[in-house]
Amino acid sequence: MISYVNPREVADILQDVVEERKRQDRLRDVGKFKYTAADSDIPLSAAIAALGEEFGEVCTEALKLAGDVEVVVHDEDVPAHLRAELIQVAAVAVAWVEKLDRERYERNRLAKSIGAPTFPGQLGHRVD
Repeated sequence: MISYVNPREVADILQDVVEERKRQDRLRDVGKFKYTAADSDIPLSAAIAALGEEFGEVCTEALKLAGDVEVVVHDEDVPAHLRAELIQVAAVAVAWVEKLDRERYERNRLAKSIGAPTFPGQLGHRVD
């Protein structure tokens, strides 16, 4: 199978993920939930729960699309709901990566300040 990546399409999708990340921050700021996965003080269990909850919604929408779950509201646009849930999963995952990258950057900054070895690797673009 030939795979073709359409850069414009990917850019549009990633822009939707960015907008969803901003929306999640706004919802946290107004008290809808306590954390986003990007927050430095989020417990690991809460990040796992957030990603799991969104993934569960993806599964429900995919099962509706496959006809394995009854669609309650028949005018509902299941593919659009599935897409929205997938964007939310991506946004939670991006937020979590943001947190991991900031943590690695801070560990490296501290390690450098005391002459200790840094943590090289794939995490983060700011690994010095």
